[in-house]
Amino acid sequence: VGADIVEANGVAIDWECWRQRLTPSECSVRYLEVLADKKKGIVRFTDGYPQLLGLLQELLPQLSTAGFEFVRLDRVPEIRRRLQERGAKVDQVAGAGGCSDYG
Repeated sequence: VGADIVEANGVAIDWECWRQRLTPSECSVRYLEVLADKKKGIVRFTDGYPQLLGLLQELLPQLSTAGFEFVRLDRVPEIRRRLQERGAKVDQVAGAGGCSDYG
């Protein structure tokens, strides 16, 4: 399942932020700009960067205040169907036996 909230070059916004050595606050501005334009979408975050927690702490409350909702991918009917068609084991999270991480 690909993200649709990305930089113009197709990479995750946060990855590009960290490459440019931006702060979590500066990075959250980028996400907010793209999301304000699109109004919805799948947002991918890049794991393994220490700045990610700060970004999420900055960004998620702002999105919630703006009326965005957060759902697991397997709770969106169209995505759930496609995941199942690809053999993903839905209703399981990372670390659970049989989890396919939706890959």
